[in-house]
Amino acid sequence: MDKAVIVGTFDFMGFHFCTTLLEKGTEVFGIAFGDCEPYSFNEEKRLEIGRNANFIETSLSDWHVTFGKDPEDILVVIDYYDLSLRAEKYHIFNSTVFEQFINSITENSKVILLAPIQLLVHKHCEQKEKYTKLLNSLKTKGLLINEFYLPTVYGPWQSDHFTFTKQLIKNLSDGDQTKDRFNEWKQDALYASDVVETILILADQAEDKYILRSKEGNLWANCAEYLSIDFKEKDIDPLPSIFNECERTVVKETPYQVGLETQRAHLKSLLEDMEM
Repeated sequence: MDKAVIVGTFDFMGFHFCTTLLEKGTEVFGIAFGDCEPYSFNEEKRLEIGRNANFIETSLSDWHVTFGKDPEDILVVIDYYDLSLRAEKYHIFNSTVFEQFINSITENSKVILLAPIQLLVHKHCEQKEKYTKLLNSLKTKGLLINEFYLPTVYGPWQSDHFTFTKQLIKNLSDGDQTKDRFNEWKQDALYASDVVETILILADQAEDKYILRSKEGNLWANCAEYLSIDFKEKDIDPLPSIFNECERTVVKETPYQVGLETQRAHLKSLLEDMEM
């Protein structure tokens, strides 16, 4: 597919998909949500990709007009992964304009749905009901859907809702030690570009449900120790065995030390620019 629309194009994983697809020559329609959070860096993201003629920023209500014709054979990426940490954004997926967006997607299109593992394995997860409603609305439309459930994903542009970024900010500003967030999936951690590459390969296969994992399968703890994050091993729950058949190992695995240092250097540069 030579065209894609990304819902949440300036959110963490949405932006990584955006830059990767642009590098592959795909025409990307980016649907962004207004964001005034202190570490969202949306303007910096616009500067990074804004000069690319294949990128068109639009909105849920205007994207079909921007596209200019019936959107046949288009790749749709919905980044629910990062949004799931921000309760004030849930209304987006329950709105009439989002329902109209779903209805405008043709049956020949393919949907990549990104979500945290918790929404698959935890029956009483806080956002479960809202996520299930979103998933059912996509399935009712009869679209080809590949569901990807992710552990903690880290790398450049990771938002400050995540423990690793919080700790890196504190390290760079000589702040106190960070404690891990309860709502993060702490069994594993993956580098963002490795996740995107793996998903784009798997999405070319049959419609399915996947849980992505590292080769070792317990990298969150390694990353936390590397960043001197205070956590308890007993709080790291294993993946229930019923979901083992859904697991897929990333096709490429960046060493976590390299990934975290890349994230640290990138964040340091952004923070220094904020102070200028």
